[in-house]
Amino acid sequence: MMALWRCLGFVLLLCGHLARAELAVPPPSSPVVDLAGFLSVDERGQLEQQLLAFHQRKGSQLAVLIVPSVEPETPFDYGTRVMDAWKLGRKGIDDGVLLLIVADQRKSQLLVGRGLEGAIPDIYAKRILQDTLRPLFKQGLRFQGIQAALAQLEGLIDGEKLPSPPAQTQQQQGWEDSWPALAFAVLFGAGVLSRLFGRLIGSFIMGCLGIVAALLLGAGVLFALLAGAVAALLCLVIGSHGVSFGGG
Repeated sequence: MMALWRCLGFVLLLCGHLARAELAVPPPSSPVVDLAGFLSVDERGQLEQQLLAFHQRKGSQLAVLIVPSVEPETPFDYGTRVMDAWKLGRKGIDDGVLLLIVADQRKSQLLVGRGLEGAIPDIYAKRILQDTLRPLFKQGLRFQGIQAALAQLEGLIDGEKLPSPPAQTQQQQGWEDSWPALAFAVLFGAGVLSRLFGRLIGSFIMGCLGIVAALLLGAGVLFALLAGAVAALLCLVIGSHGVSFGGG
């Protein structure tokens, strides 16, 4: 009989432990993670573009997480775990913000990194949730509510003096945009150099010029070496087939 009671007690203890089990934190696969089907695919995509554009412009990271429930935790406790796991914001600056929406419980929480506590104090965070987000939610305007709340957060962060985000790789973009023109120049130059200096010397010169041109356009070292090798090979091929550009 005692064994039966012990077994029953163990089962009840196990059930209690499972009931108190914490909700797992999802991976930060996107700036907007919707586990509750709260938004449409198009709405989620628009918010993702908005947050990514802001991150590229300002550097701060804003994220939205929508879950059905966080019980037995409070939204603040669960959101704190998410902030710790996702590590929102830049290292050493801590300028991340999480908007947590608990759909089934109709609750929301804003968690702000230390680097933005001056820009978004608790009183402002509460006003955004109470005066902007929730009234629109009550009207059934879920997407508009989130978008408006994010816009207010971005406005507050814009007023904060933060380190600029890393410069965009304009040189790499220039390389990607300019490679067709470079390819044409290599093709033209290969024909000219092979006629002026012969196949071997012309290909060597063309290869060196290809490397220099690629580096000036912002390509990495490996891409530059590859461009030089292709340029030298083209010069050899064009010279062997007697292809020339221009008259004569």
